[in-house]
Amino acid sequence: MNNTSEYTLFLSLLLASLTSTSSFAQQHLTGTNDAIEITVNPPVQRLQDPAIDNYYAYRLGQLIDWPQKPQDFNAKLWAQRAQSIGVKYVIIPTQQISPQLLQEAVEAYSAAGVAVFLTHPLVNVAPIDEAAATMDEAAVTMDEASLAIDEAAINMQKDYFRSLVTNFPKIKGLWLDKSWDKSWAMQPTATAALESELRSLRPALMLVQGNIKEQLITTPNTKEDILDLLMNAVSTNENTILRIAPDAQGSLRKDDELLINQLSTWMKVNGETIFGTQYADFPPAKNGYFTRRGDILYYTVFHLPIAQSLRMAIPKSTAKIPTQAYLLANGKTVQVKAAPSARETADLSYLEFVLPSEFKPQEAFVLKIRLDKRK
Repeated sequence: MNNTSEYTLFLSLLLASLTSTSSFAQQHLTGTNDAIEITVNPPVQRLQDPAIDNYYAYRLGQLIDWPQKPQDFNAKLWAQRAQSIGVKYVIIPTQQISPQLLQEAVEAYSAAGVAVFLTHPLVNVAPIDEAAATMDEAAVTMDEASLAIDEAAINMQKDYFRSLVTNFPKIKGLWLDKSWDKSWAMQPTATAALESELRSLRPALMLVQGNIKEQLITTPNTKEDILDLLMNAVSTNENTILRIAPDAQGSLRKDDELLINQLSTWMKVNGETIFGTQYADFPPAKNGYFTRRGDILYYTVFHLPIAQSLRMAIPKSTAKIPTQAYLLANGKTVQVKAAPSARETADLSYLEFVLPSEFKPQEAFVLKIRLDKRK
């Protein structure tokens, strides 16, 4: 286990929600006339909480996985790269880095319009003014029988997180790493006291405690796999965290630089299918994922049959149906027509989107579809 394992444990719950990669990585966009069945999770049901809604609206986050001594870390460059691919929030562990570097990262990401969340294990705390945070396991005394947490440790943790909130006023919130751990779960009074203490300093502070549905994607990885997992998450009202680790000196790795450039190019054309959208409330697509913004439906396609057409199931109870469509890639119109009636059932009818014959995509693409009331 490497030296970052402690703070990454808080994402283990998130990994449980990570779906398997679709067949895009094993299939080309053309070459077979059979539709690929893509499994989509049911939409996440959320509490009616404006703060949580705002958090889910971010859609794409970044986790910085620090090396031991990231002396070459360029905070402004990293923030610019994150912004270029649409990252809306960043999770920054406070371990293993100096307060100065942490301050630079908070300032740079905030200036780039990226919301900053800090995280640090609840059971491992160190004073903020130390040059490098240490793993002080002795700070917390746990009774195996009662799972009690030492009162002194609770006070130390309050002091530590209070210092984060006070010293970094631009942060949007904290990840209370390990607050879901059994030892803390058995101490609701201590947890509530910590939350109350922090919110007394910043009433609008968001505290994330493993209660947010997100997917974690690590690099190195391919652009196609990352987009596939990202769209799977967005289509079910989840967020995605892209975990990028600097090299030993703190610089961006060459393969990650290439990946970011590829994602940035794709996002400039197709980003509207992700940001500001939500679960579409249509049967899952067989060739990709649906997202929706009001009367606009987006169909992000990861596999195009040779026939150059895509079928969509429409519940007969649906009030609004697709009437117009075009490609985000080039603005070309896509024909919308009824599919053969042989496919119709008692509950479903089908539409076809017929793409221009000259359109030969080499990557995932997006249809922008207009929904209108049935006539």
